Amino acid sequence: MPKGTSYMYTDGNTVRKLNTIPKEAPKRVKKQPRTSEQVRRNQEKVMAFDLSFTLFLATFVLLATLSCVSYLKVQAKVLQQTKTVAAMEVELNKLQCENDAAKERLNSAVDLSYIYKVATKELGMVYPSNNQVIYYESSHSDYVKQYEDIPEAN
Repeated sequence: MPKGTSYMYTDGNTVRKLNTIPKEAPKRVKKQPRTSEQVRRNQEKVMAFDLSFTLFLATFVLLATLSCVSYLKVQAKVLQQTKTVAAMEVELNKLQCENDAAKERLNSAVDLSYIYKVATKELGMVYPSNNQVIYYESSHSDYVKQYEDIPEAN
């Protein structure tokens, strides 16, 4: 040993082992259970795809595919109709706004005082008196058709 160096030695189960390779656990070999010849033949029958099962499976897959395609077509049609309804609602709102604007222009163009002046001064019209007014009750509130003369009020 060189002069001035000291070494410490540790012993026991707490000693750290350097560069150790872990031991591999032994591989367990699984034993195949013994099967009888009859069980093995039954398993082969179950695992085999015979023609009837294949046809049944193909029919089922075909029906499932057709159902999915039909569902997608209906969904696309509903989506298209929803878009059409939305476009029509936008057009309806636009037309209603245009109609309201036109109505407002017409109402603002009419001068009611001028109409009253012409009717009373130039055409000689007057408001009716109370005995000239006849009230009529109708089941329809929007219009009345007159088929004969209105009787005189007493």
